[in-house]
Amino acid sequence: MEAWLVVENGNGPKRDYSACRLLNLSYSGMCLQGEDLFQPGRDYRFILDLNGVLDTEVEVTARIVWKKDMDAGLCYVGAVFIKSSAPWLGPEEDDGSEPAERPAGHDG
Repeated sequence: MEAWLVVENGNGPKRDYSACRLLNLSYSGMCLQGEDLFQPGRDYRFILDLNGVLDTEVEVTARIVWKKDMDAGLCYVGAVFIKSSAPWLGPEEDDGSEPAERPAGHDG
């Protein structure tokens, strides 16, 4: 699955996007891999491509709770959702309120 970080352009209404790889998606958050543009504790806007699952794209605001730097200017991040343009899992499918898990082998 894909996600795009919404990068607000300070020069007007035009927005830029940075592609991210969505590694894990849950009711409460996500884990993704992308360019090293993130700071833990800050909120970011994303477009999540859920067309293969729900036939829609969803815009979310998510707070970065952890970050693991990688080589080549990339990083892994875990984030919790602050708000969403549409639900994709109901409360009966809630998998807990913990942030998305780190990928295996990437603790620390």
